[in-house]
Amino acid sequence: MTSFILKVIAAVSMLIDHSKYITPDLNNYITVFLGRISFPIFCFLLVEGYTHTKDFNKYVKRIFVMAIVSQVPFFLFRTLTSSYKVLNICFSLLIGLIAIRGIDKGKNLFIKIFVPTLCVICAQMLKSDYGAYGIILIISLFVFREKTLYNNISFVIINLFYYLRQLWLANLIKNANMIIAFGLIGVFTSLIFINLYNEKEGRKSKFLYWFYPVSLIFIVCMNYLIK
Repeated sequence: MTSFILKVIAAVSMLIDHSKYITPDLNNYITVFLGRISFPIFCFLLVEGYTHTKDFNKYVKRIFVMAIVSQVPFFLFRTLTSSYKVLNICFSLLIGLIAIRGIDKGKNLFIKIFVPTLCVICAQMLKSDYGAYGIILIISLFVFREKTLYNNISFVIINLFYYLRQLWLANLIKNANMIIAFGLIGVFTSLIFINLYNEKEGRKSKFLYWFYPVSLIFIVCMNYLIK
């Protein structure tokens, strides 16, 4: 499975996840399950992009531009949801990229620990999408990228902790148990796709870089049209 195929799977999953905000009828266990597949794949692709890029500065600039471009559509999209986030997912990926850069290029152990720790704290305080969890997942995927068994174990532990915490926080919400359970199944499904990656790039498509802000605008427009 090439990185292009993984990008398509993640993009479709993300669109399905966001579609549940068009109308309550689309907010069900299936959209939750399919929608949770996307984020871990995006984190994995970020790590792969970092390890294969020939120009780190250009890679950072590309993600930063996407973060800026996506911010207004993200704010508009968040008016449809009940969760409060400040920064869109591209900022989370950007912070994660800085974290793994610190681990990779840090001149001493202090820098290798301080930079990623600071990134985790910043993501949580700035309320970027997925917060500290997202950065920790990116760090884990980077640190264990060449050790499949450890990578899978770490992935399972991080996501179990995150979703069990979500379950604890949402224990008063009707059907929260099933919603979070289906979300966790979706996340573990993404791990299957990640393990099927064949380390090949596949087709190139600039459209996929713009899919995120365009899809957010599409969801917002559809919501208002249906209303």
